[in-house]
Amino acid sequence: MNFPTGAGACACTAISLSTESAARGFRPLRTGGRLVRPVPEWENAAMRKSMLAIAAVFACAASPALAQDSAPPSRYSFNRVDDGFLRLDNQTGQVAFCSAHAVGWACQAVPEDRAALEKEIARLQQEVASLKQEVASLREPPPPRLPADLTPPADRNDDSARLREDLARARVAFENAWRRLVEMIVNFQKDMMPKG
Repeated sequence: MNFPTGAGACACTAISLSTESAARGFRPLRTGGRLVRPVPEWENAAMRKSMLAIAAVFACAASPALAQDSAPPSRYSFNRVDDGFLRLDNQTGQVAFCSAHAVGWACQAVPEDRAALEKEIARLQQEVASLKQEVASLREPPPPRLPADLTPPADRNDDSARLREDLARARVAFENAWRRLVEMIVNFQKDMMPKG
């Protein structure tokens, strides 16, 4: 085969490639670039469905964790004992003993010693009443004091006269000590000055 060369040959080749690629479903990405096959519609739908399935799996996996956090507390709590379980009703406080029977499990209410409970309630009420009385007595103001005797005693005049005399003697002794200190300093300065 003999192929043409030159500018006309390039144009022919480009035209033949573009008609061939269009027939096969390819389209050019950009001018002079490589050819890219477009994605068929059924592949786009399959991709969307698989992404939706993955999202649904993640949502289902996350929902039990969220449900555990927001679950209300159960009404009953069970504690194992020798022959069965003790069931505590968390709303009413009633206790029942549950054990296995021939037909299945059965729970019977545990009898309460009502007299002991009533006795304890009465004791606690008396204690509360006595404590309230004690608090009330502590809050009451103390009785008023008798006014203090403000007249000075007769001995007080003698004490104040003696105190004044002691202060006068102390002042005189301090003045004498000060005067002697100043004289000593003056004499020391005179002795230290050069005679000349």
